Amino acid sequence: MDRSAIGAPALPAGQPDDPLVLVVEDQARLSPGIADFCEFLGMQACRLAGTDGLGRTLRAKCPVAVLSMIEPGGLDAFVLLKLVAGYDPDLPVLVITAEDDAVFRCLTQVEDSWGLTAVTKLREMPRAGALVDFLCRAGLRSGTGRLVAV
Repeated sequence: MDRSAIGAPALPAGQPDDPLVLVVEDQARLSPGIADFCEFLGMQACRLAGTDGLGRTLRAKCPVAVLSMIEPGGLDAFVLLKLVAGYDPDLPVLVITAEDDAVFRCLTQVEDSWGLTAVTKLREMPRAGALVDFLCRAGLRSGTGRLVAV
């Protein structure tokens, strides 16, 4: 299966059978660092520039998790969550957003109304240990995890 990035520069290549983490973002701010974590954990990262084609990409690439950085005037978090819910409401999603409290509360309501069960919302990039824990749990959930966070 081809796991190259769609609409974005390629990230470091993992093995074709490595679990895939899909990074959805407008600007390549999150993906370079995530690629290093994924490589360390025996996973690979694939960057998607925006939500166009997200549904198709989810079905084609079968990621173990989706990570996204939502910035003001950028990606639409509601579209992102709706497309993930249509694919797999139990798929682990990490949304990092500095949006105001009202938007943060709306994301929770959207999460509840679409039956999403594994969304983590943060206001800033998580510390390394929390990110490793999220990725390890996503890998274990999918049955493809090779490491366990302690």
